[in-house]
Amino acid sequence: MFFGTNSSDKSQKSLVITKPSSNASEQKFNNIIAEGTFIKGVIKFQNTIYIDGMIESESVSPQLSNDSSLLWIGVKGHVIGTVQAKEIHIEGHLEGDAHCEENMIVYSTAKIEGNCFYNNISMETGAQLLGKMLPKYRTDKSTLEIHDNDSNNMTVDIPTLNFQNEKEI
Repeated sequence: MFFGTNSSDKSQKSLVITKPSSNASEQKFNNIIAEGTFIKGVIKFQNTIYIDGMIESESVSPQLSNDSSLLWIGVKGHVIGTVQAKEIHIEGHLEGDAHCEENMIVYSTAKIEGNCFYNNISMETGAQLLGKMLPKYRTDKSTLEIHDNDSNNMTVDIPTLNFQNEKEI
């Protein structure tokens, strides 16, 4: 488990861990919350974070607002609270809102109980959502992509999608 570097020591190099998985193949993460780890409190991260443990937090967000951040909730990850990043991938369980500045990818194993604020979002068949999908910036590029197991893809441009009951998408 690695939580970052001491920002006052510029000579110290950050540890980069490669998380091989079916979806995160060879993606490098600067911060990993491993399976079996429970953290309660506000989480601030730099660059990338992979969560396979459990976090109960008011927010999980980048230290700097202009950080090109990636937040990934793994299949065994469970986050209770709001998450925020430039790019968000969800394979596990999120109980709270997701605020994504650019691309959000929701995998078939994901369960989200909260609202998704996004610019572009891609969802696989089987993902569960109990909440609203709200474009963060209303532009011609705000899209929703839905993928099924037969490689049939559909792109929808809808300003707001509301899901009242937990259903498979």
